[in-house]
Amino acid sequence: MTGFDKFGWLKALHSDAALTDKDLRLAVVIGVTYTRSDGSGWAVDLDALSAALPGGLSRRRLTDALGRLVNLGYLAETGRSGGGRGVTARRSFDLRKPPTPASGVSRQTPDSTVGGLADPGLWITAETHDASGTGLAETQDASVRNPGRQRPKPLTPASEIVASDLRERPPTGTSTGTPTGGEAAGSRQAAVPPPSSSLPANGKPTYHPRCAKHIHDETAPGCYGCKEAREAAEASAQTAEEREAERRGQIRDAIDSCRHCDPWARLDDLTDCPHHENFRTRQSA
Repeated sequence: MTGFDKFGWLKALHSDAALTDKDLRLAVVIGVTYTRSDGSGWAVDLDALSAALPGGLSRRRLTDALGRLVNLGYLAETGRSGGGRGVTARRSFDLRKPPTPASGVSRQTPDSTVGGLADPGLWITAETHDASGTGLAETQDASVRNPGRQRPKPLTPASEIVASDLRERPPTGTSTGTPTGGEAAGSRQAAVPPPSSSLPANGKPTYHPRCAKHIHDETAPGCYGCKEAREAAEASAQTAEEREAERRGQIRDAIDSCRHCDPWARLDDLTDCPHHENFRTRQSA
């Protein structure tokens, strides 16, 4: 029996710096909730897909994110319905993973069409069984094993300490009530978002993270699919946190190495330094 290696697919997603946080969360929702164990998917309303993301996503940004995932080789679109009067737009996707020379994985040669679209081939691996007999042994992805492609670890509390003479110096001008450079302490968000609910076009509330079978159950049952969805959501949140920590470090390095501005990225009390990004503009973006 063969099956699609979702664990390896998720690892490849989390190691790809080209994906935005929204792209990553969208791919996780599709991979966990709207595809079968062999990587094939079924048609899903775009409204329901948008509602499954924290904060939702506009139709244009949703289709743009889906297009990026297809172009990067993580999804293969197998069908679409444009919608119309009384009919909602729907899409269906199969999972795939772009082959890399290091991974030794090759795609199947496309020999059929589904829904009028050429099947680009799926990333298929032989299903292996672990010691417990569950058939859930992980397949290591070479791109993840390569340390050169791994992201840096989140900053430790000790590495974020700023000298006291750079942290508490008050501004000399008239305060506008909005900080211009430094990052407020305690502003870091929780790593794992709480379960959220949404109301798609069909009128049935959906709850996340859940598997496809229990997506409408308010109380999470003790099933393995829901556990897998929760772990995927935690991994997605952790990746977003690591990316934000890396970006904050880059901003701090740029401020510290700039010879034009002070430690708060200001040329004077009312002017931000134009040579680099600062924390205030980062938060308002």
